[in-house]
Amino acid sequence: MGHHLTNTRPVEMMGTREKVLAVHVQTERQTGIDTARQVDELRALIQTDGGDIVETMVIRVKQPSVSTLLGSGQVASIHDTAALHGADVVVFNRELAPLQQRNIEGIINRRVIDRTRLIIDIFARRARSREGKLEVEEALLRYMLPRLTGKGVVMSQTGGGVGTRGPGETKLEMDRRKIKERLGRLKRLMDAVRLQRKVQQSRRAKTGIPLISIVGYTSAGKSTLLNRLTGAGMQSSESPFTSLDPVSRRLYLGDGSFSLITDTVGFIEELPVQLVKAFRTTLDDVTRSDVLLFVVDVSKMEYENDISVVHGILGEIGADRIPTIYVFNKIDRVGKDVPRTGTTDSYRNGVLVSAREGTGIDTLRDMIARELTMARRHATTRERDELYRAV
Repeated sequence: MGHHLTNTRPVEMMGTREKVLAVHVQTERQTGIDTARQVDELRALIQTDGGDIVETMVIRVKQPSVSTLLGSGQVASIHDTAALHGADVVVFNRELAPLQQRNIEGIINRRVIDRTRLIIDIFARRARSREGKLEVEEALLRYMLPRLTGKGVVMSQTGGGVGTRGPGETKLEMDRRKIKERLGRLKRLMDAVRLQRKVQQSRRAKTGIPLISIVGYTSAGKSTLLNRLTGAGMQSSESPFTSLDPVSRRLYLGDGSFSLITDTVGFIEELPVQLVKAFRTTLDDVTRSDVLLFVVDVSKMEYENDISVVHGILGEIGADRIPTIYVFNKIDRVGKDVPRTGTTDSYRNGVLVSAREGTGIDTLRDMIARELTMARRHATTRERDELYRAV
């Protein structure tokens, strides 16, 4: 029915943090490498949201059940495992349909949180700006709306547990009409924010100051890179989504000119559609960039998967044709003999750096200046290729 992985932390060390049973639903198409990556990623998300994993279950599913996703015996196994370890909440690695969530809760008699709700919760923790808070509340209410029928354990919980925080949490008992009214008010507030952004974008366009956006998978080192390039003093961390609200600083170039460089929200595999829609205002800045710095954590074995995920999201928002520099970060973690095959040799415009130690930053600055020069000239792809062959 399923197998268990080693606990991430002894139960007696947990204190008042919530005890979490992590459940990974594995399809037949997934490989062991895929599962290991997802296990690590969900562990980081749960810990970021204030939970401690008492046990991890990996359950293989051939034919997902419409009502419970899993088979009856598999759900019973989750119930027994949660009871054995005293888990407060069960977190699934995928989004559950409202019916599935309610039915599983009814059987195991514990709160059930899916990956989408977990990520929204982390965004709610990290949002600091008024715009960010509005965007998170919109995502949360859109997630809640189809889950109002038949309030279960998760819907009646208004405390401070995993997956129960964030703007709008006191509105859990709102009916559909009130939530839709609130969404209408949020739309009007966001329309005002978007109008203000358009005015700012128009002013920037008139000044001719180029815009650079830092993009990449969450925890790739984007904030550390911004700090290294500009001395921004931004908080950086290994936990997911440390920086949520976009931060812009001046980046001074060697010729005395400067550009505006922005650290954007980190991407993640299967980023909840509610967040992609809610954060379209923030992500709009990415689509208006002259150059993208695509930060990749090259110390991760699965960094090629991260690149693919980010490419997919950039395509969704219409930013996949912007000139891009691939910044292969964290080479200090893999030694000086990092194989270039699969990194810079596979990408026309890539550089190996350590944002933490400063390795490769001068080369990156030169590449940025070169890209901005070509952007001003509206250089063709052929002209870009010829220039890179000449250096």
